[in-house]
Amino acid sequence: MWQLVRWWQQAIATVGERKTGTCSYMGYTGEYIESTGMTSLGPGSVERPGTYCASVCTVRGVPLKLTVWGSIGTQMGGQSALFSVELNISAVTVGPFNEAHYGEILTKVGAK
Repeated sequence: MWQLVRWWQQAIATVGERKTGTCSYMGYTGEYIESTGMTSLGPGSVERPGTYCASVCTVRGVPLKLTVWGSIGTQMGGQSALFSVELNISAVTVGPFNEAHYGEILTKVGAK
């Protein structure tokens, strides 16, 4: 999730429209930031324009809920196609950082 949050933070620095406000999630009130804009997928001749919308609810800098939606249009075999994806990431619990538990999770998913 943190890599997506870093990507999102970089993306909002260059967008045309950005909305802010307050949000509430899991009993916590925090800052809501939404960003919309244009994007492109792929380098060179496969580059395709598209649109995206990303929003995050953070409490004291910790993202509790992140939603990213994107849409890319393309041509395939003379036919037009539109591909879209939505990704929703939400915290399920909130508590203090536990390094040992974090290490266990990384080991289980094969990242350590």
